[in-house]
Amino acid sequence: MKALAFSPRLLLLGLLLLTLSLPLQAREVWIELQGLDDADELRENIIATLSLARYREEGMGEPRLRRLHARAPNEIRQALRPFGYYDVRVESELTYREEEENWLATYQVERGPQIHVVEVNARVEGEGADDRAFLRTLAELPIRENQPLDHRNYEQAKNRLLQLADRRGYLDARWVSRGLFVDPPTQTARVQLVLDSGPRYNFGPVTIEQDIMDDAFVQRYVPFDVGEPFDADKLLQLQYGLSDSEYYNYVEVRPERDQIEDDRQIPIHVDAHASPKHRYRASLGYGTDTGPRYGVRWENRRVNRRGHRGALGYNISDVRRAVEMRYVVPLSEPVNERLTWDANAIREDRGDFESRRLELGVGRSTLQWGWLQTTFLRYEQERSIFGPEDQSRSEVVVPGITWSRTRANDPTLPRRGLRLSLDVRGAREELLSDLNFFQTTLRAKRVQPLGERHRLLARLELGGTGSERFENLPLSQRFFTGGDQTVRGFGYEELSPLDEEGRRIGGRYLAVASLEVDRQISGPWYAAAFVDSGNAMMSFSDSLETSAGIGMRYASPIGMIRVDIARPISDPDRGYRLHLSVGPDL
Repeated sequence: MKALAFSPRLLLLGLLLLTLSLPLQAREVWIELQGLDDADELRENIIATLSLARYREEGMGEPRLRRLHARAPNEIRQALRPFGYYDVRVESELTYREEEENWLATYQVERGPQIHVVEVNARVEGEGADDRAFLRTLAELPIRENQPLDHRNYEQAKNRLLQLADRRGYLDARWVSRGLFVDPPTQTARVQLVLDSGPRYNFGPVTIEQDIMDDAFVQRYVPFDVGEPFDADKLLQLQYGLSDSEYYNYVEVRPERDQIEDDRQIPIHVDAHASPKHRYRASLGYGTDTGPRYGVRWENRRVNRRGHRGALGYNISDVRRAVEMRYVVPLSEPVNERLTWDANAIREDRGDFESRRLELGVGRSTLQWGWLQTTFLRYEQERSIFGPEDQSRSEVVVPGITWSRTRANDPTLPRRGLRLSLDVRGAREELLSDLNFFQTTLRAKRVQPLGERHRLLARLELGGTGSERFENLPLSQRFFTGGDQTVRGFGYEELSPLDEEGRRIGGRYLAVASLEVDRQISGPWYAAAFVDSGNAMMSFSDSLETSAGIGMRYASPIGMIRVDIARPISDPDRGYRLHLSVGPDL
């Protein structure tokens, strides 16, 4: 066997190959930006742009580290241009820190002067030149004269004009001239945005694919006529209207732009998939006012092909039992108009008395300009029981009208919102009633943000009744207050005038006010402090009861869960009272 000959050349070659196969690894790399302490937005964009920041976690070798470091000053200058800084100076330094065993890349950034916009030439030509939507958008463009240059504002302005053209049916819109012209020596910028809208297209025929309703009835949900100028917002109205009707569980509205012919009409196709005809619900709850609450409800969403619907429900709690029936008939504009027939049998036990009543009514509801107006006519037969030998019976026919409106940025947890309602009703002996009376009730609630973590909730209720024989007025038409939703610290409807035997009999007038401040603690958890004041009275000169307290809140998907502890201020001999309630703030 031959011995292997030792060769110094082979040894040197092997060592060289081994060295080349092991890349030099840079240690951890730290990046320090100086001169931008008051500009977090600029810092974030620089970090997002720097190649060194993107690759520093990959354990790069020293040669690559130095290449990326050399590239960084130019990348920093490019990262600041969108914010109007075109004369940026960067001093860079890369050092290895032996004690920390890492690299430090330092960049001293001098932003220089910021470019300002001195001219904005934005206009729309063609058929859209006089379109109010375009005129309003042009007046509200995010890029304006005499403001610092921000490239994002320029891009937003372009997108807003093009998106508006698409939504308004100007499908052939094109740019005549567009550009952002920057002159760094004079530190100025000029904007040119000239859009030719082209012709406006119109709505074509609407085809609704469904088989559960009469076609003529479903077509009443369409908020536009064939030949009317196209508007994407009206397509949303159509989709929301069919979805909210609950006849369908899936609705797709699609403009068929590939089917446009010479008449510039856009056919509209709607796919509507039926929801189950019957719906059953069971509910379980608890409140300190009512105790445990149970309920069942059956709904028939489609009694017939003309959109009629019906419902039957039963609810029971410690203070109230009710059987409720409802039949709804859509009118000519089913989204905004309906006729509702009600029949209810209600039994209430309020401690001092028991009320048993039968209600039959019909109401016409109309939604217009955000206000829901309901005119109604109700027949109410009521028996009030104060004891075995003290009972009264009344029959009234009550016409009335209610206006209500709710606006909120979030339906379950609003940071800003308003709820208003005004109810006016009465009865006359000439209209088959046992007595004459007139009653008005105003309710308002406001939610207002106070900084990022606080909300102010303000509530007001005012009511008044005019009647020559108040003692004959049904208990359901009198005012009571107190409890979880009114004046906390007092029992459910505890605040009321008393008769000679100390029994609550209800008042002619109602006045309640409340102020509450919520503070977000963490996630869905909130703390609250509040003051409530109010009473049900025979005269507005009667004194009000006032309470104050604190509470905890949990923002759940079904609304705010509230736990409050309140104590009357006007009656210091009373102790604390616990209140529990669940539901939306508005």
